Amino acid sequence: MTVTDIFNALIGEWKLNRTITPGGTFEGTAVFEKKSDTVLEYTEIGGLKTDAGYESEAKRSYEWRLEGGDIVIYFNDGATKGQRFHALNFTEGADAAADHWCDPDQYDSEYSFADMPNGFTAKHDVKGPRKDYRTISKYTR
Repeated sequence: MTVTDIFNALIGEWKLNRTITPGGTFEGTAVFEKKSDTVLEYTEIGGLKTDAGYESEAKRSYEWRLEGGDIVIYFNDGATKGQRFHALNFTEGADAAADHWCDPDQYDSEYSFADMPNGFTAKHDVKGPRKDYRTISKYTR
């Protein structure tokens, strides 16, 4: 699949299961809504459960944009709305890497689209003086 093929295959609703280590889980849905040929609005909503017993509804939004043959992700809510999160650098086949410096924390990410159009995975490792965790998000139809 090309980057454009992957981008277009994202459109629609996904079941989302995320593990947070250490920390808990998130289960819900993610929707990629086509805004234009080069912009998808991503919204996830679901239940967050921490290992400490806290439970809450959680929601997050991003814009995934096709820019110059790459996929670039921007925050689409909160104080960082409109700011760039990271660009997916496709390394081999349907795998991509990305990083984001959010002073003083470093986000290193890996994406695998090898199972598209049926599913994909996103892993984020976050390290810094205030954060030290990994999330693994699995998206399935």
